Amino acid sequence: MNPESLVWSVDHLSHFRGHLYVDGWAFHPRCGVRSISVQLPGGKLIKARGYGLASPDVATHHGNRAKKCRFSLRVAVPNADDARQASLVFRMSRGPAALAENLNRNLGADPFHQLYLQFHEMVRSLGAPQIVEVGSRARSGNVHVGWLPEDATYTGFDVIDGPNVDVVGDAHKISDYFPSSSVDAIFSHSTIEHLAMPWKAVIEMNSILKVDGLVFVGTHQTWPVHDAPWDFWRFSSYAWRTLFNEATGFEIVDVAMGERASVVADFLTPSTAGLDLQPAFLGSSVIARKIGSTSLAWDVDPRITSDAEYPA
Repeated sequence: MNPESLVWSVDHLSHFRGHLYVDGWAFHPRCGVRSISVQLPGGKLIKARGYGLASPDVATHHGNRAKKCRFSLRVAVPNADDARQASLVFRMSRGPAALAENLNRNLGADPFHQLYLQFHEMVRSLGAPQIVEVGSRARSGNVHVGWLPEDATYTGFDVIDGPNVDVVGDAHKISDYFPSSSVDAIFSHSTIEHLAMPWKAVIEMNSILKVDGLVFVGTHQTWPVHDAPWDFWRFSSYAWRTLFNEATGFEIVDVAMGERASVVADFLTPSTAGLDLQPAFLGSSVIARKIGSTSLAWDVDPRITSDAEYPA
């Protein structure tokens, strides 16, 4: 038997208060799954119950062999990093076990991530674009430049100097650092929620973009408070039109929310009962295009919002 013949998918993978939760489905086209275990880094195996749930949706596409192939696992795994790197081991009715690795592989199809890839393709079609990243500092060693076209000119812009920063400045005043109508594309990850006045920053972006220039912003719809006291905003997909619109000189190309999450209250009340079943998303993103200049202005110093420096 070829272990690679196992067909599987993970729909839910999370770690909460010392437990790993994994939901999905798996079947082999020629033999049954006898048991399932969670394998941690280092090889430790934890046998889990919860395989063999009804799966008519999977059977519709894969036949009767898949009619009871769903699983819902809960396993005690105290360390979140161990949980993140876990794999699944399927013991078969005959032949060797099959290993399912990279349980997060479906995350690449998430709408939030797909919109960023769509932005990549749009930028690659621009020829030799001038590109600015707002909030470029590689605080955790991560940079977002591997996808850039070979002939692109990239400028990393951040409020604090550091790795991957070419220009230090405030996004609320970005037009002080770049010539008017000189930039083809701007992108930003997990930054706009830290801007005291994001509408002011959008007006500034309009100033430095060429007509038909593109903006991608990725941020949070749901996320814990972080980098306090400079943590101001959360954005649903319905919020983007309030920032990128005809008045600010933009049109929306597309929006997305993704990376599904559950909000769990510490106290159960009538208001919080079932809250974890309501839709929540870690990511929210937008692609917008400049359609013209704007006469809007917001002459308010963003420093009035906080006396503290932005956390390093």
